[in-house]
Amino acid sequence: DIGSEIIIKCKVNFYPPRSTLSLDIYDIYEIGSGNFHKIFENTKNKLISEGLLDNKIKKLFPKYPTGIAIITSLSGSVYKDILKIINRRFPVKDIGIFNCAVQGNKCAETIIKQLKLLERLNKYEIIIIARGGGALDDLIDYNNENLAKQIFNSRKPIVTAIGHETDTTICDLVSDFRAATPSEAAEFITPNIIDVKEEIENAKIYLKKDFENNIDKFRNILIH
Repeated sequence: DIGSEIIIKCKVNFYPPRSTLSLDIYDIYEIGSGNFHKIFENTKNKLISEGLLDNKIKKLFPKYPTGIAIITSLSGSVYKDILKIINRRFPVKDIGIFNCAVQGNKCAETIIKQLKLLERLNKYEIIIIARGGGALDDLIDYNNENLAKQIFNSRKPIVTAIGHETDTTICDLVSDFRAATPSEAAEFITPNIIDVKEEIENAKIYLKKDFENNIDKFRNILIH
């Protein structure tokens, strides 16, 4: 349509003998008449008026999670970085990787689809929505109003780790925690196994001492 704004991604090829350039287009999508900031501000103002960006409305994260779902692209390295940190800090019983488009006009649609699926799966307690860094225009679909409402209405707490540390999207504002990077998201939702072992040892000492005190108390009762 006339007046539409689109983004075309392509690979540049240079042929030295003829000094010619050619472009291989591998992605094209419409982003509407506005740019990232315009879409961001319009959506943010609408969600504020509906009370969806109230910081008091945030879900709590389990201290010792047993199931984590990661929504990201299977073709990238983001999920590998997240898995590496989770396995090092606090190995979790159930981890699921749910594929989605991380940019383009299918991005919000595929993430919403996976979020709806996860609402029906009980073994995942926490959801991470993640993607690596990139151009700001690549993040436009993360300002999608329907996606924001799906995140807000999720029964399970959601962490977002989208783009660079300086990038903020509507998804980040409406999620229960916004991580600067996928690695930080993995660290936020998992305790350090060293700290957990220390807590267990302290609990064992306390229980032993409490048990001995109770034995002494009942022994004195019997004596009297």
